Amino acid sequence: MVLATMGSSEEVQERELYSYIVKDGAQKSVNRITCNDAGETQPRVKYVTNDGGMFLAAWKQSEYKKGELTDSYLALQGYQKDGSANAVSMKDSGEVTENFDFAKGGDTISDTAVYWQSAGDDSKMHTYVKYMNAKTGTLSMQYEITGTASANEMLVGGSVVVDGDRFTTVSCAQTSTQSETTKDTDLTQTKDEEQPARLITGTKTIQNELSEVSADTFGQNVEQNSTINVTLSFANAGRKAMDSVTVKQSGTTVADALPIHLESGERGQVSFSYTLGNTLQNETFEVTADNGATAKAQLTLLGTDMVLGNPEVVENLQGGERIVQVVISNAGTKALTEDDTIRVALTSVDKKAVTVKPTTAGASFDEDKKLIVISGKDAMEAINRGEYVLQFNYTPKFTSEAKNVSISLQATAYNGSAAAEELNLIDNTAAFSIVKPSKQYDRPLTFTSVIEDGKFKALDVYNRYEKKVARTIIVSNGIETKKINVTLGAEEGKTYDVGMDATPDVSYEMEGDDPVVIPTPEPEDDPNVTPSPSGEPTQNPVATVKPTKRPVVKPTKRPVPTQTVKPTHTPLVRPTVKPSDKPKKAAPKIVVGKARFLSVKNKASKKLVISMKVVARANGYCVQYSTNKKFKKAKTKLTKKRKLTIKKLKKKKTYYIRVRAYRLDEKGKKIFGPYSKTKKIKIKK
Repeated sequence: MVLATMGSSEEVQERELYSYIVKDGAQKSVNRITCNDAGETQPRVKYVTNDGGMFLAAWKQSEYKKGELTDSYLALQGYQKDGSANAVSMKDSGEVTENFDFAKGGDTISDTAVYWQSAGDDSKMHTYVKYMNAKTGTLSMQYEITGTASANEMLVGGSVVVDGDRFTTVSCAQTSTQSETTKDTDLTQTKDEEQPARLITGTKTIQNELSEVSADTFGQNVEQNSTINVTLSFANAGRKAMDSVTVKQSGTTVADALPIHLESGERGQVSFSYTLGNTLQNETFEVTADNGATAKAQLTLLGTDMVLGNPEVVENLQGGERIVQVVISNAGTKALTEDDTIRVALTSVDKKAVTVKPTTAGASFDEDKKLIVISGKDAMEAINRGEYVLQFNYTPKFTSEAKNVSISLQATAYNGSAAAEELNLIDNTAAFSIVKPSKQYDRPLTFTSVIEDGKFKALDVYNRYEKKVARTIIVSNGIETKKINVTLGAEEGKTYDVGMDATPDVSYEMEGDDPVVIPTPEPEDDPNVTPSPSGEPTQNPVATVKPTKRPVVKPTKRPVPTQTVKPTHTPLVRPTVKPSDKPKKAAPKIVVGKARFLSVKNKASKKLVISMKVVARANGYCVQYSTNKKFKKAKTKLTKKRKLTIKKLKKKKTYYIRVRAYRLDEKGKKIFGPYSKTKKIKIKK
């Protein structure tokens, strides 16, 4: 008989495991080990016949660092009859809970299992088991035994018996019902009444099988009659280890005895070459492991591939509303039709902050599901061409703690109510963030003076901050002074009447603040300026404040001085404006988005056909190619289209290709964007 107990040592946070063998009525102490911080469970002990007889002791082990719990796991140690620890040592990943025990039955280590009870994903109580694997020093994957408690029941007690690959469990399920409620304080207390228990039995036979099986080509160019590299991923869900798998398609072996060693619960991958037929279609492979496990894996070759570009904030509107723009394209092998729809899901830290009004044809917004739905023949065709630009209005709601608001988008193609087969789930998501204006700007208010016929008629004031601002502005022309009480909501602009002569002594300041210069009125911003994809506007928000219909600057027959600051004590030099002077339009900053490939294919002899994804407002594309990966002696081709054919290439040579978009400035000069990722392709035809 094997006995064990847990006792306290002299140190508070340590427990000691005492193990005994009782033979012929005599007690013999066989070992005493210290289990640091393991006092939350008593050890469980089991005797096995390995090596002439030994016992296994298991307990829940915890580790602490600076008083904080850093790890908690099941520790298992083997001991000889004489009390010495042997080489049998195992550690669980942490799934086994404190109410574990050894299953009854199983005379050897390999037939020994532990079981425990815990809530599953369905919130019901389940019984789980794991086998021992002394060779790897780990426990097997987790298996669930059938027979569960209902949602309002708890499992009370229970026992599990193991017989080879078969488990049987018996436990009691007890319902707790609320019978009394007291309200002596603000807190509600409940008292539960025990109910009669019901008996639950369950069984589980462990079979050698594969789970989580999938097949993928990982972005390769897929064409009829081409040879592709297929990668199979799977987990060994059986007890026995595996050392190889054989792959068949419609009964024909396509890869024989691919080497891979996986213990129970381990995951891995194998790869093999596969030649496609005349018709492109989804392929199904039968996978058989050398331990007898079988499974089927589907390789999706005919499907959509939704790609989202980088979202951009293209304009700020009154009240903090933004216009966001994103390009949506289909890079898959299956074209979208008028029967299909695209659902763009929006998520954020605060989903209530998402209120969008699509402005693009074919797009509508589902307020309940927080989805943008795109439909219609024209929209689907534009997405297939990679030319669909989705624009929607979005008003961020900034919290006091957050420095920005982050939004992510995910596009999924649907045919009716079912999601379409998707070739690549990487490019169908995109994200952007909008920095809180009060974290972005030092001052909340910006000003633009309105001067007409020698009169300082009005002052356009814009609040850049996301919160209400109330300030008093003191305006003076050296003869008279006027106070303007400004009250503006979040990111709001208004025009306030001034009504005084525009003398050389015009100045202003805000009460309780340093003097601030009234900038010379500027013309409208170039509408072709593309903002940065970070969500931060590239132009000063002053440009979004719409002036009145009266002209902002109108030269008169006599010189009109430009307004200047009049600090409290320091005089200023005041530049004047000549009647012949015209307001100069600042050269707009042109930002060009990053280009990306749609496909690069060697379709014909010594030719490459290259397709690029659309870049918003691009005038053309620059393709560079070379046989050197550092692009030494590279050749360059310019095109205004998104498709380009490169001829007279060398057969059996590997080429490196990259692309960048360009826009033309007001003088016709090309402004280039960043290069795409480099594509590598071998000319086989």
